[in-house]
Amino acid sequence: MPVIVHVEHAHERYKWLHLRRSRRLALQTDAIVGVSKGVVERLRELGLPGEKLHTIYNGVRVERFVAPTPQPWARREPAVVMASRFGQPKDQRTLIRAAALLRDRGTPIRVRLVGGGKQLEIWRAKWLVRWLGLGGLVEFLGHRNDLPEILWKHQVAVISTRREGFGLVAVESMAAGCAVVASRAPGVAELIEHGHTGWLATTGDPVTFADAIAEALGAEGPVRAAAGAAFAGASFGLVRMTTEYERLFEQLYPAKRRPSA
Repeated sequence: MPVIVHVEHAHERYKWLHLRRSRRLALQTDAIVGVSKGVVERLRELGLPGEKLHTIYNGVRVERFVAPTPQPWARREPAVVMASRFGQPKDQRTLIRAAALLRDRGTPIRVRLVGGGKQLEIWRAKWLVRWLGLGGLVEFLGHRNDLPEILWKHQVAVISTRREGFGLVAVESMAAGCAVVASRAPGVAELIEHGHTGWLATTGDPVTFADAIAEALGAEGPVRAAAGAAFAGASFGLVRMTTEYERLFEQLYPAKRRPSA
């Protein structure tokens, strides 16, 4: 008998028919894996059977984001990078507003936005940059294939998303040695220990993002960046993920083979 495991990667907003089908299919599934605690909690809220829910974090090729030669903090540009596709949940505009606040406080920062995505969201972000007078500070780099190299050049990486299944870019940024500032959104906040491996800011709030970015560019930045890099390497590798899936199947398979009464 086959073992059936469903893996959910995102915070789904189910329409009623989709939700009904998912609940039915869950009855035929041996286990349902969420790639973060936030995803699992969302599935629980949607009424999927709690006894079948498991959390297994995605595995990340963290070694790809570790610089081949050490990148001293002082040689990195004191600037901010955000790598994400443009879509409403990713919320680059909160970062743009935070940059405006920092400029108004007398500490202008350079922000680079990496990624393609929905043209309407890109247009809205560019319009906001013009409206706030940030044309000389915010750059749109578009889709890039050299993300590790880009991260190595920056001191701070920001993830201002409003919701996330698993904050992949947060792990990649930590592995690359950036000081990470992320939102408290489910799926990303659980990857960062505020005050130790990075900073967490209130989702959608430019003020708390501006405050956190200012701290990250200060003396505490390299300390938390180093802690984040060590944490990413130890916690999110492919071997760890593979081992956890193997353990899950080892638990499920004997029960599947056991004859029913």
